Amino acid sequence: MIERVKKELDKIVQEFKDKHLSLGMKASGKWIESLEVEVIEVDGIIKANIKANDYTKYLTKGRPNGKRPPITPIKDWVRNKFGISGKQGLSIAFAVAKKIEKSGTTWHQKGGSDLIDGVLTKSRIEELESAIQTVIIEKISSDIKRKLKEVA
Repeated sequence: MIERVKKELDKIVQEFKDKHLSLGMKASGKWIESLEVEVIEVDGIIKANIKANDYTKYLTKGRPNGKRPPITPIKDWVRNKFGISGKQGLSIAFAVAKKIEKSGTTWHQKGGSDLIDGVLTKSRIEELESAIQTVIIEKISSDIKRKLKEVA
């Protein structure tokens, strides 16, 4: 039953990856690589998580203006996204950091992205709930059958 829940969450993870790519967000690919499904059963209760890098919040909401962001991640982004490094890459990273400090990121200016909401739509959540309900019903049915065999 854990496998069925994991399979459903793996589908959602793939949808997140596809959405990330379709939005043109990929730079290094580290965010995509960080997506991970964790499903465990503790005392008969299934617990599930989808994990991702902590900068998911910036991918979904952008970064507001006001404070200059750290240069190193932007320098890495310039290298990964545009293939520019060294002094030129550092110069571009500083310019980007100043622009973010002044105006926020483009995603922030647009009101955020639909990276999460575009995947976890009402219908997608209903599909997931249905799949989970099926797993729960199967688990209850299995438990009842096992108990009946013990009594008989």
